[in-house]
Amino acid sequence: MTAAKPALSPAKGAVLWDLDGVLVDSTRFHYEAYCKLLAESGRGIGFDEFRNLIGLRNEPILRRLLGELPPAEVERLGVRKEELFRELIAGNVEALPGAADLVRRLRDAGVQLGIVSSTPRANIELILGSLGLAGAVGIVVGAE
Repeated sequence: MTAAKPALSPAKGAVLWDLDGVLVDSTRFHYEAYCKLLAESGRGIGFDEFRNLIGLRNEPILRRLLGELPPAEVERLGVRKEELFRELIAGNVEALPGAADLVRRLRDAGVQLGIVSSTPRANIELILGSLGLAGAVGIVVGAE
């Protein structure tokens, strides 16, 4: 017999979530996207090197990996990396343990929910959709 989960009482206010490290861990998908991006120009990156770049945005990562590049090239490569990331993560991401259940329970209790992240909005929406949480979150603030 499983114990019933305690009911959440409705509350005024809201809960704002970060995405990565709170609802999901997308590190391996970012790593694989960078591997594919770099392979397109005959380069590579090991995970130990990538681990030191976790948490940085695309521009500083690309400059550290590829040196000084014209701004337009950094922008192009960043867009390409995010395309690769979305291809890799679509339908393959899982919520961190308990995260999706908590989001649903808070939503069902009438709590307003939002995502506030440095992640591009297209990535946030794709991940929420993959987790079945697209309708659970009313506010999304992304990198844009």
